[in-house]
Amino acid sequence: MAISYATEGSVTSAKQPLEEEGVEVFYSDHANLSAIGVPVTARSDKKIYKKVAMSTLLSYLEPGDVLFTCFPPQEGAWKAAKENGAKIIQKYTVVYDGYDPTLWNEMVDMHIFNSEACREAWQERGVEGSNMVIYPEIEMDVVAAESLGDGIGMINPTKHKGIKIFDYLSDEFTDEKFISAGGWAIKSGQGRKRRKNQEYMQHMNDIGDFYRRLKVLLVPTQEEHFETFGRVVLEAMFYGVPVIAANKDGIPEASDGAAILVDDYESSEAWKEVLTKMLSDDNLIEYKARSSERAERYNLNQLMGRWELGIKTVAGFFGEGPGI
Repeated sequence: MAISYATEGSVTSAKQPLEEEGVEVFYSDHANLSAIGVPVTARSDKKIYKKVAMSTLLSYLEPGDVLFTCFPPQEGAWKAAKENGAKIIQKYTVVYDGYDPTLWNEMVDMHIFNSEACREAWQERGVEGSNMVIYPEIEMDVVAAESLGDGIGMINPTKHKGIKIFDYLSDEFTDEKFISAGGWAIKSGQGRKRRKNQEYMQHMNDIGDFYRRLKVLLVPTQEEHFETFGRVVLEAMFYGVPVIAANKDGIPEASDGAAILVDDYESSEAWKEVLTKMLSDDNLIEYKARSSERAERYNLNQLMGRWELGIKTVAGFFGEGPGI
């Protein structure tokens, strides 16, 4: 049995292949705890809920079971899992400084990273032991439109994601429409002026409503933010949208040669030069094709090979298969 002391989203990619191997997967959310008979406190009291989830859920662990945890580390859960003889898999999708990984190295049986860049960054910060890279599952059942939209877009317009670059470009390309979206938008009154050629899409039931309006997606992530993978790069590519992105961290892994990468990504002028180049008809056609080809390579079928490797690794915890 595999139990996640985390939300379903943190290990959702593992659920199907694990269950195909006969491993039960439960998550420490309200519905799933109730389904296995765990008494659950109402979510209105998060502290009590978390305490109940920790103590009762972990009591189900037995030798040979697997506990999934997602960053930040759940050291209390690890100790309880080890006391019950369970194995621990820790997943990393972000990179932060200020952590001492000594206990992690002692207790975690397998570290899973969402990119080579993420693995390298955590190893530089002292994480050791058995590990593997499993790229994020991006299951998008879409067909790229034959023609592009007319907007230049950005997801999560915040300082560390590069909103100043986005604003600069909208000032320089006044005849273009700039569209931003996402839940991390900078609130009004923080030094940003209104721009007539900008639009912010706050509420969307379908992310495709955003991508279908674009002819280019900008990913101007700045130095202060570590982009472990760059999921939005691939999301745009599933819709056939050309991408311009900062050449840093895990973004080159996500784009895999299908985007124009900006080396001097903190320079507004560098972004202006690259955007000017991209907006030519020939380049839009070329990079639309590159995006679609990259998305096809990165579909779920391509990813299953990595999850099969993961299943073999997990099987090793039970004394079957190659182990770790």
